[in-house]
Amino acid sequence: MIDHLTAQLEQVQQEKQQLAESYERLRALLNKRNGVIFGRSSEKQPAIQYQQVDGHDSINDIALKRGARFGHQGHGRKIPDLPVVEVIHEIPNEKMYCPICGKPRDLTGIEEVSYEVDYEVRPVLKKHIRKKAINTCHCAGQRSITASKPYQVIPKGKFSNSFLAHILVMKFFFQIPLHRIATIMLMQGLSVGEGALTSILKKLEPLLLPFYLLLAEVSRGENHWHVDETGWMHFVQVPDKQGWHWWLWVFASSRVVFFVLDPSRSSNVPLRHFGESARGIVSCDRFSAYGKLVALIEGLKRALCWSHFRRDFVDAGKSLNALKPWADFWVSRIADIYRLNDRRLAMLDRPELFDAAQTALEDALGSMLKLIRAELEDPNLNWQQEKVLASAVKNWDGLTVFADTPLVPMDNNVAERALRPGALGRKSYYGTHSEWSGRLLASSMSILQTAARHGLKAEAYLRYYLDACARSGGPPKDLEDFLPWNIPDKIIREYSMAGRRERPG
Repeated sequence: MIDHLTAQLEQVQQEKQQLAESYERLRALLNKRNGVIFGRSSEKQPAIQYQQVDGHDSINDIALKRGARFGHQGHGRKIPDLPVVEVIHEIPNEKMYCPICGKPRDLTGIEEVSYEVDYEVRPVLKKHIRKKAINTCHCAGQRSITASKPYQVIPKGKFSNSFLAHILVMKFFFQIPLHRIATIMLMQGLSVGEGALTSILKKLEPLLLPFYLLLAEVSRGENHWHVDETGWMHFVQVPDKQGWHWWLWVFASSRVVFFVLDPSRSSNVPLRHFGESARGIVSCDRFSAYGKLVALIEGLKRALCWSHFRRDFVDAGKSLNALKPWADFWVSRIADIYRLNDRRLAMLDRPELFDAAQTALEDALGSMLKLIRAELEDPNLNWQQEKVLASAVKNWDGLTVFADTPLVPMDNNVAERALRPGALGRKSYYGTHSEWSGRLLASSMSILQTAARHGLKAEAYLRYYLDACARSGGPPKDLEDFLPWNIPDKIIREYSMAGRRERPG
């Protein structure tokens, strides 16, 4: 009888232990979800703290807050380089006489000049007046000629090339739905239906597709890419695909930001893009498709994102209060690696100092790996700690690619920033509804973001390309000339195409 009760007690204690572990896991999951929904971003750092040391401002070891520093002198008010519209303000007639004696006042010829930046955006109706000339002789041949008007992308269409470029930028660069674009136009005095805008976009899609395919070729020829993917609703039925959840992929390199819309999230998508002969480094997260990709293509290597690695510790600290000090310790160690890497990159053009910075970084990484392995040997390690640290050991080779290749960033922020407009579009207009609109989405986002990556104004760049399409009656044959890095400075000035960032050399 005693043995039976003892066995029951042991079983109850085991069940109690299992329930406690299940409760801890559920509590950790709930805390993580609350942190995602209600917490501040884990990527943001606390504000800067100043203290006086020997009469000078000293900054504690905390990330700087954006904006001007205390005591900053500023740069003064600058007049922007914009077209100047003169507005002459006359003195009212009743004020041209002395209010006491009534004698008239004389203009001095002295003027006070001031500037303000005004903003006026509105559609205009451009009236083309084409002059005609007739021969005064009796020679055979054509008797009269008429001045030509600018070529149109849509022949005899209602809208100019500039208008069409503006619609494409509003839709695929700023991710504004067509209904809202039509509403904005109506507020500016132009009534245009959503159906008309849809018809315009459908006619433009074949003009952009050849250039999009050229960007794909350029992208494949690079040797370093930032790759990521996000969900996209594409309401088109395809074989062997249930539902409408597709994926918008981005392959961002130094010259091209290339997007692919595909029904799959598998490794087949980047495999088709790169091809089996690809060689280089893929900056990505730990999604299994990328691990399979580098297993299929021997010439590719993964460079894993340290922001995701850091987030593992942040999430663990948010899930259980008992893990917060441990998580903060590891987050500070990761911050040290970032600082050492920044210091190393600052010495790229100074070989005598670069070697020392490289050694300091490698030593810090070696110490970190030893500490991770030492903690994993602790039998009292929490299951979340074990999960995070075991993942670090498993992926250590991918996490340390940046140490051997200085120009490879530690994170994958380039790809995540490129995908952000796609996330806005997904929320604004819920996706695409036809095959041609899906192709237009990928091609437009690729062309516009590639232009922006090279410091060009996306709308001016697209207007230049559409003007060329109008002149040639379709996509121009010499498409390579329209790649952002091949555009002559004369054209950049003519179209006011230069943006704030400098063009890559």
